[in-house]
Amino acid sequence: MVSLFWFTIRQVLFDRKTLLASLALLVPCGFIVLARTMGHTNSTASYWHQYHEILQMLLLGGIVPVLCMMFSPMLITSEAESGTLVYLVTRKHRKSTILITRYLATVAAVSLITVVALVCFQLSATVGLHPNQLGSGWINDKPWMDIAEYMAITPLAISSFLAVFTLIGFLTPRALIVSGGYLVFEVVMSNIPASAREYTVTHQLRKTMVASCRELYRVFPSSPMRPLEEYFPAGDSGFWPALGVTVVALALAALLLTVRETRAASYQRD
Repeated sequence: MVSLFWFTIRQVLFDRKTLLASLALLVPCGFIVLARTMGHTNSTASYWHQYHEILQMLLLGGIVPVLCMMFSPMLITSEAESGTLVYLVTRKHRKSTILITRYLATVAAVSLITVVALVCFQLSATVGLHPNQLGSGWINDKPWMDIAEYMAITPLAISSFLAVFTLIGFLTPRALIVSGGYLVFEVVMSNIPASAREYTVTHQLRKTMVASCRELYRVFPSSPMRPLEEYFPAGDSGFWPALGVTVVALALAALLLTVRETRAASYQRD
């Protein structure tokens, strides 16, 4: 399985989808460069707000889920397309084991390109600023401490969304439509003051961010329609609920794959 793990990483990194993913991940860099070009170079606080607004809204709340929806079909179907599925089956590996191995490798590969994109975004926001401008306006008074928070939460976000989209792929033949509907649910429900937001991965990720970065309250303006306490709820971290979603979704996907494998073997014996 170790060879399959590294093979999957190479497969993801050199896939055509990865080029599109890389371009999508660089979109936040374009936004911050555009903001700097439009004349906000003297406002560190402005950079700080733009930095977190873009990462929260565009990256964690949009691009990362789309990337996971894009890469989830590769976990099994790409084996058939590349001709390696027959090899794996003849090695008598369970398909559920193959699924989990490829899932972990895909999480690692997508996390890698996302972390590289985070570094590029950080550089686009800080390169060229005078050192005195970097001394205030950041969460931890050091710009590179901010990016560490997002680097830490990115693998959790990718793990959760990829597991959910993988499960959807096994539940319905119309996975793309259902996944798109789930993505809309995530975007809408995580941004409205309703109890249903607790059932979104995005909300749990925000709770995790606030648990380690309470200064995020200063980023988004509060209003009677959307108090910050609802948008970024203080209290318990959302790490364990998000991890629970990941484990349950992946376990159900592996169970469905095992049941199908068992039925196929039964039909062959008959």
